[in-house]
Amino acid sequence: MFKKTTILFVFILVLFAFISPASADYLGPDREVTTASEVCKVVLRECKQTGTNTFKYIRADQWSCASEGKEWQAYDNSSVACDDLGDVGRTQWDKEYSVSTTTITHPEATITGTLQNCTLQNGWCVTAPQLEITSNEPLSGYQIILIEGTRNNEIFACPELQTNCSIPFLEGQNNFEYWAISSWGDSSRKGTSNVKVDTVAPNLNLIVNGTLGQNNWYTSGTIITAFGEDSTSGIYEKVLSIDNGNTWIPETTLTDGVYQVDIRITDNALNISSASTTIQVDSTTPTLSLSVTGTQGQNNYYVSKPKITATTADATSGVALVQAKIDNGNWIDTNEVTLEDGIHTYLNHFTQPDSIVPDPYNPQDWDRYSYARNNPLKYTDPTGHIPSSCGPDNIYCGGLAENSYYSKPAPNNNVGKVIKPEKDNNECETVTCKAFNGDILSIIDLLFPTHGGIRIQGELSLFIISGSIGVNFLYNRVQDRLVANLDWAGELGPSVPELPGGISITAGPLFGWGSSNVEDIATGSYLITSASAAGGPALSAAVTASPMIDEKYGQVPFTVYLGGGAGCCYAGIGGGGGSTFGSVHYRGERKSIRAKE
Repeated sequence: MFKKTTILFVFILVLFAFISPASADYLGPDREVTTASEVCKVVLRECKQTGTNTFKYIRADQWSCASEGKEWQAYDNSSVACDDLGDVGRTQWDKEYSVSTTTITHPEATITGTLQNCTLQNGWCVTAPQLEITSNEPLSGYQIILIEGTRNNEIFACPELQTNCSIPFLEGQNNFEYWAISSWGDSSRKGTSNVKVDTVAPNLNLIVNGTLGQNNWYTSGTIITAFGEDSTSGIYEKVLSIDNGNTWIPETTLTDGVYQVDIRITDNALNISSASTTIQVDSTTPTLSLSVTGTQGQNNYYVSKPKITATTADATSGVALVQAKIDNGNWIDTNEVTLEDGIHTYLNHFTQPDSIVPDPYNPQDWDRYSYARNNPLKYTDPTGHIPSSCGPDNIYCGGLAENSYYSKPAPNNNVGKVIKPEKDNNECETVTCKAFNGDILSIIDLLFPTHGGIRIQGELSLFIISGSIGVNFLYNRVQDRLVANLDWAGELGPSVPELPGGISITAGPLFGWGSSNVEDIATGSYLITSASAAGGPALSAAVTASPMIDEKYGQVPFTVYLGGGAGCCYAGIGGGGGSTFGSVHYRGERKSIRAKE
C-alpha cells in the first residue's frame, strides 16, 4: 500500500511539471525517505521460581523467526504451564511481532551557473554574455524534467527535459535565480548570479555656444563643451581636445582660427565614443581701406575720372566678397569704381558683421556691416573695428587739405562738379558719449552730481506688507531750478511676530546724476526701488529712475537716497512709482519764486 501511494504522488508531480513548465515555484530539495517493515522474533522462555510458591517464565533467549540456526520448534510452545517445582527448568517458545522504521536521505539534484563570454571592465560586462546553466540528477531511475528561474523578477524556463541551457543577459543590471526540477518531485537548491552588462558605447555631442555666420564660420568668441549620455552605466568622463590629444578638458573657449576638435566620451563600463569635427572662428572684421587715383588739376581738382579702389584683407577666414554702392544705387560686387561727373556718395560694406559696436552712442555704429560709418571720404577703418577721422589718403591728418575735392572736367571748361566729403552728423554730442571718448571736462561733469536735496519719508507696515510715501526737495545745478515732488512704493518684509505691523519716519540727503532738466526727475511717471528696516532706530534707502533718456547727458537720470530716523517692528524691500504734485522754481538772477503751472 505504501509503495503504491508513493508512486502515485511522484506521477502527479511529473504530470504537473509537464502541464505548467514555467511556474517558477521554487520547491527545494526533499530527499528523506522513511520505510516501515514487520519484524518477527522467536522468544525462548524458561520456567523459574521467583518467590515462595511463585513460578514464572523468564526470557532466556530470542532470535529471528527466519533463523535456521536454532531448532526452536523442538521446544514446548507457550501452552505449557509453569505452576510448581516440577515445572522449573521447563522451556517454551513464542513469537513476537513489531514494526521497524528506517529513514534514508538520498543525494540531491544539483545546478550550477557559469558566466560565459564576459569581458569585464570596471565591474561591467562589455560583451554580450550568457548564463550557462547545468543540472544533474544523481539518483538512478530519476531525471531532470525542467530548469527554470527568474531574471529581474521575470520568469524564464529552459526547454523541457534538458539538463543544461544558455540564458542571455540584458543590458543593465541582471539578477538571476534558477533551479532544476526533478522527477523525484523536488528541486535542486537555488542558484544565483548578479551581473551588470553595458555593451553599447555612449552617445556623444559637441555643444557650440557662439554666433554662427556664413560658410560655417563662427563670428564671435565661441565656447565648446563635450557632452555625452549613457542610459545604462552612466557617464564617467566627457572631454575634448584641440591639440591633437595632448590635452583633454571638458570645455574651452576658442579664439580666431580653425580647430580640429576631438571629442571623447567614456561611460562607467569604460566604453568609449569618439569623434572629430572642425570648428572655424573668425570674430575679427576684415580690414578695408580706400585709395583714389586720377589726374589732379589746379586747385586740387581732378581733371580725369577718379578711380576709387577698396583694398581688403582678412588673416583668418579670408575676404569672401567686397561690395560697393554709388549714391542711391544697388550694392554691386566690386572693389573698384570709376566716378563720372557729378557729386557722388560712395560706400563700401562688409558681408559679415563687426564683432563689436565701437560707439554705442553713435547710431551709425549699430550698423555692424557698414564701413567707416558709411562715410568713407571722411573716415577710414584700418582695424575693421574703430573708424578714424583722417579720411582717405590721410587728408584730414596731414594729407590733402580738408576742402580738396575730386572732380572731372565739365563740358566747355576746366571746372568740374566736385565730390565733397559730407559733414558727419553723428559725432558725439552728449556728455556721456564725450566722456567715453576721453574728454576730461565731460568726465568731471559726469562724475559730479547734477542734482541734490533732502527727502522725508513715512512708512506704515501691516504684517508683511509695507507702504511708503516720500516728499523730495531737489535743486538741479544745470538748470538752476528747485523742484518738489511726491513718490510712493510698496514693500514686502516681516514684522515683529508679537505685533501686527510697524511704522517709521526717516529723513536724509538725495544725490542724483544724469539730469539737465528738473522735468526729468519731477514730472510724469518714474520708477522707485526701496528698502527699509525699523527696530527703534530706522533706516531707509531708495533709488528712483526716470524711463526717459536725458538729451544732454545721454543717459537715464537717477537719484539715490539714504536716510535715518525712528520706527519700530518691521523690515522690507520692494518697489513702486511716483509723480510730481507741485514744484517751485528758483533762478538766481531774478530772485523770484513761482508756482509750477
